[in-house]
Amino acid sequence: MSAFDWNSFLQQWSQAILQSMTEEQLSQLPPDVIESQWLGYPGATEPQLAQVEAKLRRPLPPSYREFLKV
Repeated sequence: MSAFDWNSFLQQWSQAILQSMTEEQLSQLPPDVIESQWLGYPGATEPQLAQVEAKLRRPLPPSYREFLKV
């Protein structure tokens, strides 16, 4: 099974949402969001993911893990 490309999907989603926003809505966003065309937050780091998996005492599902990294 091939891995889902979360990065491309979320980039396209962010761009589509931004394009659908009114000028008033866009004016309420930070300039770096508009410039980067990215509505998301920074992805989880490997140490953060390892900490969650240790706390849960089990690995996260691969696709969800990749989603969190984006």
